[in-house]
Amino acid sequence: MRIDGNEMVEYRIAPSRHAPAEARRRLQQYLPTTLPSGRLQDAALAVSELVTFGLREHLFPSDPDAGIVLRLDGRGGRVKVEIHGRPPAERGWDSLEESLFEIVVLNAVTSGWGITADGMNVWFTIDRSSVAGRIEGAS
Repeated sequence: MRIDGNEMVEYRIAPSRHAPAEARRRLQQYLPTTLPSGRLQDAALAVSELVTFGLREHLFPSDPDAGIVLRLDGRGGRVKVEIHGRPPAERGWDSLEESLFEIVVLNAVTSGWGITADGMNVWFTIDRSSVAGRIEGAS
């Protein structure tokens, strides 16, 4: 099954050291016909960085059944990737705004990104036809 531009799929991924690779695999498995190769690589980098950041900052529940929720939405002229977790009440994705490395990556390879108002989820979009946001000269 592949996202054909009119679907949204959701996966649960166990919060482990293998989670970034699993998130990349899921993304690459279901989006190859939706995004040009370079943009698919951008999406894979962004999802990997965000899952790694979430694991490092303990933003996902430790229960493997609750885990990381990865939502891929290919509807419209862009692909939206959402990462949901249930972090402890005192922590949230707001700490991402203080992490220079992840912000540089997200600004360089996505069309846009954000954190939900409650600080519980993060998302990014990649336009299908655009290379906007990419670092000039990067390949």
